[in-house]
Amino acid sequence: MPAPQFSAEIPRRLRLEVAVPPHLSDGDVSQLCDMASARLRFLLGQEMRAQRRERTAARIARQDARRVRLEAAAANEMATT
Repeated sequence: MPAPQFSAEIPRRLRLEVAVPPHLSDGDVSQLCDMASARLRFLLGQEMRAQRRERTAARIARQDARRVRLEAAAANEMATT
């Protein structure tokens, strides 16, 4: 079976080309496509949630670092006055 091919020509869509055995009926092919599509949506959703968690964690870390810097600057200012 040839390797799946991806088309970058269609934005925001994924086109997957897979060789289909000739003995499968149109209904079987449709069912397989629906199952594959649902699985891909699920996996992409998981990936998007993971990326969102990473971005949130990075934002919180930046905010914490800024807070620590501001507190240190304020403590330093109070110590010198």
